[in-house]
Amino acid sequence: MRCTGSAPIEQMIPGAQLVVRYSIYRHYGIYAGGGRVIHYAGWVRGRRGLVEEISLDEFTEGREFNVNLNPPDVGSGRDVVRRARSRLGERCYNLLENNCEHFSTWCRLGKPRSVQVELMAKPLRLAIAALQVLWSVMSALPPESSAGATRSREEGPVSPGHVQAPLPIGFVRPGIPHRQAGCRANGGIRGSS
Repeated sequence: MRCTGSAPIEQMIPGAQLVVRYSIYRHYGIYAGGGRVIHYAGWVRGRRGLVEEISLDEFTEGREFNVNLNPPDVGSGRDVVRRARSRLGERCYNLLENNCEHFSTWCRLGKPRSVQVELMAKPLRLAIAALQVLWSVMSALPPESSAGATRSREEGPVSPGHVQAPLPIGFVRPGIPHRQAGCRANGGIRGSS
């Protein structure tokens, strides 16, 4: 185990946020002093999502770690450790809403936050927004129906490229069956989402 970056181990103040880098994520904990760390174990470590206090060696599992943020003074560091200890034994781990980074940020700032989750969710939010735009465009197009593709013999055949003008809601074109009761223009059932 080796501390990289900011402060050497000897200069760590209780309440410091520690970070261990793994291949696809970072694991966060709060330095409690005396070589101990309080962290949310999560599901990967086999402790079934437990907030626990363990040795620095156990926390790092022999990996290098960083002191992400040292508290500005010993007093505020004690407050961070007190908040962390107030949740010891908790088993409410949730990767997206209550993970080790949410926990350590809450201990420091009083508000949970995970930059890792936010960065992971950004592409998903963009994809959802793109799908919503696509859905809006598709919903604005006139509905295709086999009823509009042919006309009665009196009206003659539909010419290629002919587009029927949309009708006002509630208007029924003579000779063409109207929508079933309870359906919206976009095909959804009224009252459902």
